[in-house]
Amino acid sequence: MTMNEGLKRQGLHAAVAALLVLAAGCVSELEQHAGPDAGHDSGDHTEVPGVEIVTGPEATTTERSARLEMACVGDAECEIECALDEARFEPCEAVVTYEDLEVGDHLFEARAVDASGRRSAIAAWAWTVANGEQAAPTLTIQGPPTLAADAQSATLTFAFSEEVSGFEVGDIAVDPAEHTLEDFSSVDASTYQATLRRSGNEEGTVIISVAAGAYQSAAGEAGRAASVTIVLEGEEVVSETCDETPHVAMSTIEAVTAFGTDTALIEFRMPPLPTVLSHPFTTGEDAFVSGQVDLGGASETSLHMRRMWISTCPGGEAIGQRCEAEGNLLTMRWAQGESRVACELQPDTTYYFNLSQGTGSPCERSDGCRAIIQHRG
Repeated sequence: MTMNEGLKRQGLHAAVAALLVLAAGCVSELEQHAGPDAGHDSGDHTEVPGVEIVTGPEATTTERSARLEMACVGDAECEIECALDEARFEPCEAVVTYEDLEVGDHLFEARAVDASGRRSAIAAWAWTVANGEQAAPTLTIQGPPTLAADAQSATLTFAFSEEVSGFEVGDIAVDPAEHTLEDFSSVDASTYQATLRRSGNEEGTVIISVAAGAYQSAAGEAGRAASVTIVLEGEEVVSETCDETPHVAMSTIEAVTAFGTDTALIEFRMPPLPTVLSHPFTTGEDAFVSGQVDLGGASETSLHMRRMWISTCPGGEAIGQRCEAEGNLLTMRWAQGESRVACELQPDTTYYFNLSQGTGSPCERSDGCRAIIQHRG
């Protein structure tokens, strides 16, 4: 080997050594910037734990509360974060409970978090809270409050809160029965009309009523009772047997006007003594009609004394021993014709149904105290 060739080889070795030193310096600098986890063996390569929602509410439920139970999936321990209805994720326990949920759709989401702060995929549980209390349909009977002496008819409108079925002219009661209905027709699925035809020209009142359960909603819910009272102007009817009784109020509330019909529970306010609520009713021709009236109080008035009775004059004396009841929880039975266990009423006769506080009742509110009544007839 010549001298020139030796020098060339020495220069080549020096260049390679310089490149190796430079490469080593670059690697060292890259390691400083990458941090301790950048190396192949320095990172956490354990599997991220997952989360499973083990139990939760049914897909559709009427319950307004929900309980959900979760469990970590995998070998590593985990914490859990939860969110309801797209709220922010927050740390939670493995069992969570929600109360007073609104009716509608709900979405619960959960995810696992390991010790390194890594988060898993989201697990979700969806359900719907349905309205478990279907509101019974209601009816408003619209008619003139007064029928003038020279008016022989009036238009009645039966307006329901929703579409109903099963409503017919035979479901409408007219009291006294001497007045009649004509031209019954359907305006639409929630509105009906009829013409009230007046009999004679005597002054008085006529009650138009529909019993509870006479019609149904599309969902099959039984409808509530309704009534309206129309004052008839005309010739004065002089009563030779009834004297004016102090403190008697001729009332048009359903609690007294619904006598003889089937109603749901009716909550009303009974005025304090000495006021008496009274309303007339006329029996029909059928001698085999019977029914009863149940009268009680609300929770705060359950021990109040109350009285109900049937008389031939407004607020007058009861027509018989079985025709009145007094106490805090009462039942009075009635029947048209002879009866050994009920108040006997004669067919085609006008009576008065009366309500008042009982003797010694503590009710002193000017607007009355709560009471509950139900008519069955």
